Amino acid sequence: MKIVSIIGTKNTGKTLLSTKIIQELVKRNYTVGSIKHSHHKLNLDSKETDTWKHKKAGAKIVMGSGLNSIIQIDEELNLDQMLFQMKSLKNPDYVVIEGFKGYAYPNISTTNDVENESTLTTVNPFELNNNDITNLVNLIEKESITMNKNTKCSDEKNPSDNDDVVLLIDNESIPINKFVRNIIDETVNGILNSIKITEYGAKNRDKIEILLNKSKTKLLVDKQDIPLNEFVEAFLKNTTIGIIKSLKIDNFKEDNFENIQLLLQK
Repeated sequence: MKIVSIIGTKNTGKTLLSTKIIQELVKRNYTVGSIKHSHHKLNLDSKETDTWKHKKAGAKIVMGSGLNSIIQIDEELNLDQMLFQMKSLKNPDYVVIEGFKGYAYPNISTTNDVENESTLTTVNPFELNNNDITNLVNLIEKESITMNKNTKCSDEKNPSDNDDVVLLIDNESIPINKFVRNIIDETVNGILNSIKITEYGAKNRDKIEILLNKSKTKLLVDKQDIPLNEFVEAFLKNTTIGIIKSLKIDNFKEDNFENIQLLLQK
């Protein structure tokens, strides 16, 4: 799932540019999703709204983030959460993001005063012809990146500082929604219930770490290394790999990773 963002100030043609890019991607037989950022409540069903235009342009899924709504979720979700939902629901070939300039996804700006190190080019959407759009989408095909290689521009903490469940694959943080976090928590604690971890000094389960590499699976509970027999080690590894496969992560293959870290903490 490749991502490109359209950024710029108000009334500079961001939605016009987004819809033209979506239309061109659809013409090239790509499936497309879109995410629209707004500073007010969103009405996704009304004719002529920005998100309605995204849908009319050919996007199979349209999500919108406002101060307190995204489709039917009455809260503001961050971009990573919405991208995860987009990927889980449809996993389109491309996602066109309108807004969210605080992220380091490759972007096209509609104004010179809103640019960053990830800006591919700056254009005036009102002056673009069909050939210009073709060239822009050629650039998007070449320069867009997948969601798993995102680096934020915004000032955020390390995921392990504040998340109760953290998944790292080759030291890269993977977004996990609440539903999947609950499944991981229940599954891992269910496995621990079958192991006499208190004999090794682990009593509170304040911090649980599962560490995988190609040859070894390691379990630490409250910083105590828990010995695993062959059966439990294989079961823990297969369960962790199974959870990751269900997330439909781009380019993840069971035999093509260096290390996996799954962290659960209270």
